[in-house]
Formats: sequence, structure tokens, C-alpha cells
Amino acid sequence: MLYFDFGCDMESVVLQLQRECLDSSVPILDILRKALVVARKLLLVDAQAWIEKELNGYQSGDARPPHRLLTGQIRVRNPYHGWQPLIFDDPVEANYLSKCFSGQPIGELEHLIKSGDGLLEFPFDPATLKRLMGGMDLPLPPTRILDRASMRGILDAVRNMLLEWTLKLENDGIMGEGLGFTSEEKEAASHGHYTINYNAPVANSQIQQGSYGSKQSISIAPSDFQALGEFIANLKSQIRELQLDPADNAQLNADADGVDSQLASPRPNRMVIEQLMKSITNILEGCTGSLLASGFLNRLAGLGS
Repeated sequence: MLYFDFGCDMESVVLQLQRECLDSSVPILDILRKALVVARKLLLVDAQAWIEKELNGYQSGDARPPHRLLTGQIRVRNPYHGWQPLIFDDPVEANYLSKCFSGQPIGELEHLIKSGDGLLEFPFDPATLKRLMGGMDLPLPPTRILDRASMRGILDAVRNMLLEWTLKLENDGIMGEGLGFTSEEKEAASHGHYTINYNAPVANSQIQQGSYGSKQSISIAPSDFQALGEFIANLKSQIRELQLDPADNAQLNADADGVDSQLASPRPNRMVIEQLMKSITNILEGCTGSLLASGFLNRLAGLGS
């Protein structure tokens, strides 16, 4: 007579994910796919939405998570001397334009990193390109240059966020067996907070190697500059009362100082001001439940068009 032993337990899918997050040889694409299964089976809508963005890529109008924001070097290719830096009179504008947002699907990013050494280009949109070249003595098309290896930080950040997510699930007793979860685990998940949180940064360009594309943010007319200055002064006096985390607090102060600097300039740069205000808006929108932040957002609605 034959006997079959069904007593051995299947490994928890949450523990599997933790082990794979700790193993750098496991592709982050595979980890995300398994995490998507967990999020869907537990009906964790916010986590599922974030995972799908990482898998499928970020589209125009999506929130831009800061772990995908990179800083490139703005360069022009001189036909005789090769790549050379583009010098800016305005450091705020230079800092803004150096930001590059990588919205590609995570699988494409893994492939880019593994496909070889060398540099990547983050082209400017046609309008920015034309404006920059219009101010040059020798109009050479500028671009942003980034070392391919520096993009590994995106994959590491995704891996770390997923690890933190699974640790919280484990801490609350939501483990799973194989790829299944009990009704008790699903019920517990429905009452918890298992969102993979992020705040939106300023830039929104895509990694490319030949084409261009981006979009404008909120519009601030020159006639609004006086009212904007009053808004920024009021905001800076109450930033502490918003009780932001240290990173958001530092970013909001930096953005507000940047707007002040532009407004004090003889020739304020509207594009820089609009992008700084977009960053300020994103941070304020993250202050859910704050009446003070809501009041600032209502005032902003009257400034932008």
C-alpha cells in the first residue's frame, strides 16, 4: 500500500518575497510580478496600483515618485572637443533642468542597466531645446547625460519598498500559504494600511536615446507674480505648522526659496517658477486631512490657470 504525506506546509508567499528582495540575483521584475499577485489577492488597491505602474511604466499625468527622479549633467557635444558642460547664469534653472524622470517599465530599466556600459541621454522637449539654443553663441543642441550604473538606485529603491511592505504584512500576521490567503488574512488586510507610499517630485521627462517628449505643468502668468510672492511669504511663515516629515519639509523650504529667488530676479523664469510651484502643490496635496494645507491649495487654485 502506498502512502502520501501531505503534512508539509507550503512556504509563505510573503516570506518568499522577503527572501527574494534580499537576493540581488533575483530580477526585480520577477519580484514585482509576485507582489502583484499578493496585492490582488488581498485586495490592496493602492499597493496594486503602484506595482502596476512600476511594471507597465508611468504615463503622462501620473504622479511621479521620487525614487525615479535622477540628476543628470547638462552637456553639449562640440564637434571638435566632444561633450562639454552647458553653463547657466541661473543656478535654480540649471538644477531644475538637470532633473530626469525615468518613467519606463521596470523591465526596460533592468535591460538598460544590463545591456552594457556607457552613458544615457535624457533629451529635452523641443520648446526647452529651442529656448536653450537661442541663448547660445554657438547653438549646439544640449541634452542631459547620466551614467548607466546610477540608474541602479531605482531598482534598489523598489526592492527596499517591497521589502518594507512584506515586513509589515508579516508583522500583522498576513503570511499566505503558497499563493493563497485565508479569509482571516484577507479580513485583516482590509482593515490595515498597506500602501506603498511616495510623494511626487518636479520633473517628468523620460529616458530616451533619440526622441523628445514632455509636458508643461501648472501655468503662472506674470500678472500673478505679486500675488504669488504674497502666497510664498505666507507659506514660508507656516511651513513648520504643516508638520511634514524632514524630507518634505526640506523640499518645501527649498522650493519656496527658489520661487522667492525667481521673483526677485529682474527677469523671472516662468518655466522654473511653474515647476517649483508644481512641486509645492504636490507636497501640499500629500498633507491629507490638513486644513492648513487645504487652505493653501485653495489659494493656489486662484493663481494657476
